[in-house]
Amino acid sequence: MSKLYFRVPRTLTFDKVVALYLWLYCKTDKRSWSLRETLKDTGSAIVFEDEARPTDGEIVDVDVETNYKKQNVGSATEYVVEQYGLAEVLPGVDRVVALLNRNNTTGHLKSDTGSLVALIRELFNIGTDKPSHDARQRVIELLWPCVHAYFEGAARDEKKVASWRNPFTREHYAELLTLCGQQPAGWLELLDRAFTSTEKKKETAAATASTIAAYHFDVPLYQSSGNGIGHYIVSDDPRVARAYLQEQLSVVLLIVRRRSGNVAIFCRGKQQFGGLYAALQKNEPGDTWYHETRYSSPMILNGSTSREKPPTSLSRDQLIATVQRHYQHRARKWQEA
Repeated sequence: MSKLYFRVPRTLTFDKVVALYLWLYCKTDKRSWSLRETLKDTGSAIVFEDEARPTDGEIVDVDVETNYKKQNVGSATEYVVEQYGLAEVLPGVDRVVALLNRNNTTGHLKSDTGSLVALIRELFNIGTDKPSHDARQRVIELLWPCVHAYFEGAARDEKKVASWRNPFTREHYAELLTLCGQQPAGWLELLDRAFTSTEKKKETAAATASTIAAYHFDVPLYQSSGNGIGHYIVSDDPRVARAYLQEQLSVVLLIVRRRSGNVAIFCRGKQQFGGLYAALQKNEPGDTWYHETRYSSPMILNGSTSREKPPTSLSRDQLIATVQRHYQHRARKWQEA
């Protein structure tokens, strides 16, 4: 049997881990508590999007080339479920699809205490801008038993598991482990270390945000002759942007550039980034920029921790000039206009 390679995004959201779990099951008929053991037993391997594409076996695409957003489905999980008719095979599948589809629109699963959906995003933000293969696979391995526990728990008591608003929290993971006949203590110890690590990284980001050097620029205001305050900073830590905006309350727009050259643009409130996004797209057609509109404040991203994108060719001054030409910051009373 030829080797199986599961090609996944640069980093994975919880949706992508569930999709990987289901793809591996569909292709090998194996499910277990350990990703590493399952890969070993089935002669399989994970290949991240930014790694060399294998040439010696079958490649299973997990939301890299066939992005779920282009397939008229709500999640990478729903895509594999539909491909293999898994709703007829695994208890709990319909429920997890509904949860992840909604989360991909609203992000609601991230806000709960002890959220595993939030944890995986935080874990992939730890370390360097170019984390190693092993470091990224260890994150997937940590969350793997949480996914397995969900499906095993649903097989034992689907009604109970379906009654939980968010089964992907530390609290419900403990209940799932007990439901599956496991002793929760050892499994939870690993998760708790991860939660502690991410909290320390948030503290580090806050300290960095309070001391990082910034370039200041004017941001035009909507229906006003004045200007707001914009800042431009350089940081490889994805946490710094949020911490910086919490620290610098007068800043209405923040541009963050990584050392790789990739850029993210953040604002406050329900702003309208459509014109700015269109201008950036016109200047650099293709797949360079992404307009994120799911959350309370929009963002314009030139790559992210989960998606590899070519860095923009625009310099700091060119980016700022584009912002000033195509964006006006709206006060709260104009944000719904």
